[in-house]
Amino acid sequence: MARKCSSIRRLSSASPKFHKYASLLTPKLHQLYRLTYEGLSDQDTATTAGGWSGADFFHGTGHCGCLGVQVSRKVDKDVDITVEDAVPIFVCKARNVRQKWVESFFVESENDILPCYLAIVSY
Repeated sequence: MARKCSSIRRLSSASPKFHKYASLLTPKLHQLYRLTYEGLSDQDTATTAGGWSGADFFHGTGHCGCLGVQVSRKVDKDVDITVEDAVPIFVCKARNVRQKWVESFFVESENDILPCYLAIVSY
């Protein structure tokens, strides 16, 4: 069973995490949200405990569609751009990662990927 997201909290543009991802997600990171889950502490994903990767994996909202409605509402309220111009990108931790191509990775179970941050970017 997939984990249930318990809260989505917007991070300040002055936060270290915002600056970290702003340098990676170019040209423009508008908002960064921290996702938290019922029954899972931050420490579980901060280290490799439990088999979670230390690396970040970035992807679109393909398998995380359950957050789609909340993403649209957040974009409408918090960002001065239209939903059509915004691209939501999840920053995830993963375990049991398999490599498909040079820079293409996948997991076989939805329980092996955990979106930790949601970035709203535009291009």
